[in-house]
Amino acid sequence: MPVSAPDPSLLMQVVERSPACVAAQDRDAWLALFTRDGSVEDPVGAAPNHRDALPGFFNTFIQGNHIRFEVHEDLSAGLEVVRDVTIHTRLSTGLVIEVPAFLLYELAEEHNTLKIRRLRAVWDLRRRSISAVTAGPRGLWTLCAISLRMLRVQGLGGVLGYSRGLVAGIFGAGQTTLERLSAAIHSGDLATAESLFVADASVEFPVGTPQSVRDWLAELGPGAELHLTQATSAGWLTACRFSVTGGRHSGAGGVAFFSFDPATRKLTTARCFARPVPQSR
Repeated sequence: MPVSAPDPSLLMQVVERSPACVAAQDRDAWLALFTRDGSVEDPVGAAPNHRDALPGFFNTFIQGNHIRFEVHEDLSAGLEVVRDVTIHTRLSTGLVIEVPAFLLYELAEEHNTLKIRRLRAVWDLRRRSISAVTAGPRGLWTLCAISLRMLRVQGLGGVLGYSRGLVAGIFGAGQTTLERLSAAIHSGDLATAESLFVADASVEFPVGTPQSVRDWLAELGPGAELHLTQATSAGWLTACRFSVTGGRHSGAGGVAFFSFDPATRKLTTARCFARPVPQSR
């Protein structure tokens, strides 16, 4: 029967199959989770892997590695699911790495079945690469092994596309902007807070309720504090945990995604996946 309304538990069943297939090294089952136009951006900022490139992505980054997802929180809105995770990986070279990441799954119905249309992984490729280099000979060998495998499986175009994640993006400036936004709201300097966004920026607080930046700041109300922690940038996207104290939305929290304009380096959108706020009696 058709999926007429998004059921959070049904969404989670689909999403949870992905790490299960990864852990089982079951490439065919993993590929079957995606729609015909499905794609993976892992990390965001590197060239997307579209449907016909997903087998190569699996063979390059998943096959032969032991990967375990430590989930800190799951949130959903509409047909989207966010996972706040730490990815524990033992690579085929023996190197063990831990990668904090925010995963955004966009689902869609295909042949009356929910599947993954787009998976976007926000984690710091540059920082992880530096960590591997400083890990000694095994880290250097691991980088060489991954590069050679990528070249063999995906060709030079795949290597260059993946390398985009190392050179193009907001990087640490994303965290700095979020710190400035939080400080401006805390001090009541709404003009400075608004100036961090482009003129036509929108805020979804929560996701599914777009409004202007000015309206959002007014809605937070006097005395509100926006706490943004664990900020991680990939490409022109910065994700973080958020919580609100004071004001009209005190107690709200979850995971937020902030998009940046490459030309101005200002914020274009803020999408806040919020956990349900307990109702007071």
